[in-house]
Amino acid sequence: MVSYNFLFDIHMFCSIWMTAVILIVQFIHYPQFLVVESSAWVKTAIHHQKVMGVLVGPIMIVELFSWLILFNYLYETYLNLWVGVALIMICLWVSTFFIQVPYHKQLLNNKSEWVINKLIKTNLIRTALWSLKLLILIIFF
Repeated sequence: MVSYNFLFDIHMFCSIWMTAVILIVQFIHYPQFLVVESSAWVKTAIHHQKVMGVLVGPIMIVELFSWLILFNYLYETYLNLWVGVALIMICLWVSTFFIQVPYHKQLLNNKSEWVINKLIKTNLIRTALWSLKLLILIIFF
């Protein structure tokens, strides 16, 4: 049987990782999209999707499953907090797959400053949510 502490450590690592990545993406990486030359854009967009998929895909999945398992351990004691974390995680997944991913798909074809600016603005949702989630974990657990 996997211990609660080990699962929590895994979940905390994932939260720290995702918060760090999303902050870098929000304030450095996405704004740099605006200065990439159009001639290099398609390669840049493809490279971004490949690298980010490897960097965040597995971590997001581990974060989700570690939370689901932890919920079974903690739901009676910390129900309100874990429901709050659940809502945050649902919003993160919805934002990622229904807002960010479609914008990235649009950007694979050609560079659009309008789409990049929408990507930057809508990514603030994920930046705020992962930061809030990490703050909750640090303060309450």
